[in-house]
Amino acid sequence: MWFRFHHGHQIQQGSAPSADDKAQGNFIGVESLELEGTTMSVYLKQYDSPVLIGKQVFKNGDGSTGTLYLASSDMDLDFAQLTTIYEKRWKILLASRRFGHA
Repeated sequence: MWFRFHHGHQIQQGSAPSADDKAQGNFIGVESLELEGTTMSVYLKQYDSPVLIGKQVFKNGDGSTGTLYLASSDMDLDFAQLTTIYEKRWKILLASRRFGHA
C-alpha cells in the first residue's frame, strides 16, 4: 500500500510515534518530525497499522521548492528504496494518465 501526501496535508496533525501514543491520542504534525533523507515508522490517525514515512524535498520547474511526504506499509524500505520505488511508480501513473488510462 502506498500513500503520497503533499506538504503533509492529510497527516498534518495525525502522526503518533507509537501505538501507545496513538491510543492516548498523542498525535503530532508530520512537519515536526526529522524526516529529510530518512524514514520513520509512525501511526496515522486514519490507519490501524504503522506506516513508514519519509520526506522528499525537490525543486519545481519554476525554481521553487516542493515537499512531498511518502508513506508505505512496507516497513523494510530505507529512504533510497522508498523514493526510488515512488518515483518509478509516479512516472507510470503520469504516463497512463497522459494516455487516458487512469
